[in-house]
Amino acid sequence: MLFPIPKRLPLGPLMDYGYEGKVALPVRLTLAKNLASQKIHLTARVNWLVCREVCIPGNALLGFDYIVEPELYDAPKGGVGSWLVSPLQDALMYEVQNQPRNLPARSTALVNASNGKFSLILHGIRSDAKAEFYPFDTGVIANAAAQKITPLADGVRIDLVRDDTLPQTPAQVHGLVKLSETLAYDVTAPVVTGELAAASGGAVTSTTAIGAIGLAFLGGILLNLMPCVFPVLFLKGLALVQSSSQSRAHLRRHGLFYALGILISFWAIVAVLLVLRATGGHAGWGFQLQSPVFIALLASLIFFLAL
Repeated sequence: MLFPIPKRLPLGPLMDYGYEGKVALPVRLTLAKNLASQKIHLTARVNWLVCREVCIPGNALLGFDYIVEPELYDAPKGGVGSWLVSPLQDALMYEVQNQPRNLPARSTALVNASNGKFSLILHGIRSDAKAEFYPFDTGVIANAAAQKITPLADGVRIDLVRDDTLPQTPAQVHGLVKLSETLAYDVTAPVVTGELAAASGGAVTSTTAIGAIGLAFLGGILLNLMPCVFPVLFLKGLALVQSSSQSRAHLRRHGLFYALGILISFWAIVAVLLVLRATGGHAGWGFQLQSPVFIALLASLIFFLAL
């Protein structure tokens, strides 16, 4: 089955790749070279999902009468071959003629990986400020993130945000570069690492270590203002009141072990995630919140803490 050039279809915070309105999906058939001119009937059993807020399955048995016609160009060494004439000939031929193409012979493609993003650089094609990239592999880029397009003298640069669940930088990136509704290239580009010079007129920003620590501290303050943390703060406050009569050395030792316990807990969580990713999983912190069982247990724990 041949898929035409797709579109980016935003769905809330997500991004789908697909089609709107009508679309023709050609299927290549190979005919016997000695097939005589005749009318044949081909059928297809088709299954699909219609999705909006929920997905509803559908199916149908479809068919058309086709006319087998002799054709000169279709056979090897200039002989006579066969091809099919169908009622949908025009629509199918339009999609076949506008299939994604291979890059021109003198064109090059390269992906630079740095600072949590992929920069796809194409040379030897026309510059186009409307270029879009569609990955063929899942979990490589953040699909819903904006793609920054920079036209080059003899090509285009597309800045893509790396998927935060990607365990390691891939050796190559495979996908579709769309330049217009009728022109797209099938691109397989090797990945290199290193810094890229900022595009003209752009600015490069970086966060210093002190700035990162300050942002982390601010994030910690915000987290401690969350309702689910209040019961824990209350228990900790009681413990501090009860320990007011103890020596400074005991309090200092208690604070040290308390902080160490927090660090070790998070290190253990990170270690589990790294092990899961090393075994080929795509786990990330927050995935557990998609589990109804985990949500139920968490709600019960907070409820009993509140009591």
